[in-house]
Amino acid sequence: MTVFNNEKYLKQAVCSILDQTFSDFEFIIVDDGSTDGAPEILSRLAKQDDRIRLIRGPNRGIANASNHGLSLARGEIIARMDSDDISVATRLEHQVEFLRSHPDVVACSGWYTYMDAQGRRLTTIRMPVSDEEIQASCLQGNPALCHGCIAMRRAAVETAGRYDPSFIAAVDLDLYLRLGEVGKLANLPEVLLQVRLHPTSIGGGGRNVQYELARVACERAWKRRGIQGRFLAPPPWRPGEDAKSQHSFLLMCGWWAFNSGERRTAIIYGCRAVQARTFNAAGWKLLVCALLKPLKAKGDQDGG
Repeated sequence: MTVFNNEKYLKQAVCSILDQTFSDFEFIIVDDGSTDGAPEILSRLAKQDDRIRLIRGPNRGIANASNHGLSLARGEIIARMDSDDISVATRLEHQVEFLRSHPDVVACSGWYTYMDAQGRRLTTIRMPVSDEEIQASCLQGNPALCHGCIAMRRAAVETAGRYDPSFIAAVDLDLYLRLGEVGKLANLPEVLLQVRLHPTSIGGGGRNVQYELARVACERAWKRRGIQGRFLAPPPWRPGEDAKSQHSFLLMCGWWAFNSGERRTAIIYGCRAVQARTFNAAGWKLLVCALLKPLKAKGDQDGG
């Protein structure tokens, strides 16, 4: 786990790993120059569980911090965890079992649930499970593995060259594409992670940088593999600082919740959308449907 701030969600994220049903692991946490209360939280947790190896350093970005952690890892399998998400209790157990029974697979993640800052469920993302589908999706610019719950063979990560520090975003997609040239990729067809969407998620100019660097990662992969690819990644969907993208994000979260049977959450986002742009009909439509319309059957989203 690499950590930069996130004091509000950090303890819950760390404890979701410490409470795994599979317990034979070292937990390397790289504090990448946090400036909030994260260092104190991590120090307390490290004193309570000797599986934690806490590393501190200046802020160098996710790629450098991740590589620092990789250089210290002693395990055969490297599992990744983000500092504001929540891993399902059986996540590591199932990933270790899968990798041990599928020696040709070098990395696997799984399905995941989006939740908001307050932990309310929005929707579940069902990622493709086969190597062929995952690789095709990644080569088009759509990361079909979840970085927050990926498990990778350490030898494969070393062969692939670890994370590329020249990428300040899209570091995950770039690594997946290189790992896919070492062995097979897979997703477990079960929810392994709860991913938190909150105001400090990538937004504004950062989302555009991520989009462009995803294109760079794909172009490099096409060249390495000697193929002609097509970049088909959709435009960035996380909100920027402008009112229009923030309103669109509220609508998306609301419809996700409604289609997943989460009426209360859908109503909350309908109200927020109406408050954000009172004279926009889309917000009113969401709110009225959330209040009055029968809920649909549980709806999940296909990822990749």
